Amino acid sequence: MKTRVLLLTLFTLIGWNAKAQKGFSVEIFAQPGLTMGGEYDVDKSNGIGNPSYDALSKKSTVGVGAGVNMGYFFMQEVGVSVGLGYAHQGQNYKDYTQSFDVLGTSYSATLTRTVSLNYLKIPVQIHFVSAPDKAISFTMAAGFYVGLLLGYDDENKGSGNFGSSSAIAKGSSYDVSSSSTFGTSSSSRTFSGKPYNSTDFGGLIGAGLQFRLSDNVSLPIMLNYQIGFSDIKNKSSVLVGNGNTTTDFYWEDQGGSSSPNKNLAFRNSMLGLMIGLKFTLKN
Repeated sequence: MKTRVLLLTLFTLIGWNAKAQKGFSVEIFAQPGLTMGGEYDVDKSNGIGNPSYDALSKKSTVGVGAGVNMGYFFMQEVGVSVGLGYAHQGQNYKDYTQSFDVLGTSYSATLTRTVSLNYLKIPVQIHFVSAPDKAISFTMAAGFYVGLLLGYDDENKGSGNFGSSSAIAKGSSYDVSSSSTFGTSSSSRTFSGKPYNSTDFGGLIGAGLQFRLSDNVSLPIMLNYQIGFSDIKNKSSVLVGNGNTTTDFYWEDQGGSSSPNKNLAFRNSMLGLMIGLKFTLKN
């Protein structure tokens, strides 16, 4: 009789403990880090003769993400989550300076290029926590995300002893302006199809440590890497207006269809430190 009671008690405790480890979770997270984008070539011929190109070098570019994950742990160590968050990504490029001579006069020009992209992201992940009841445990996550483009800012600015210029693509407009000793000019055109696609898709993986603050609150800190699988350039983006009768593709320059920028891909990636605050609601 005592053995039966002991076994019944033991099985009850085991079943209660297994159930207690399962449950829903809400995690608020922030992720500062480095964001990376695509290559870009600049025409170094200055419109004189046939175009020839140099690749712009990339600069370290800071990105940031923040949002919330809703999860469910169906085992003590394993669970799934779906999230909703904001991400600022893009790529800055190192200044490119070139010198040239026109009718015996020396000129220099410096190009500055920046690309900023803002996304609403929906990550879907599977999570593993090695020992959630311990003070410190190893944790990792992997999955995929869908990104919805909220806005973009693609800027090319030039300056030198000839004056200054800018070409800015933002929203549905493309604005060009220049200023020199000969005067100033500006023009504005619109897009038929924005230069960046409205969606992005990629994978993500992360690993780090989870610190248990209380029975239901923990602090996961993970090194997180996200990589885009799709080229987010809209190669068919066309500039319209300003009296032009030709079809001007945004990703072509004076090199026309031979411009390498039309074929260079732009894939988002980001390496960051994800810091979260997770609240577990156990069954």
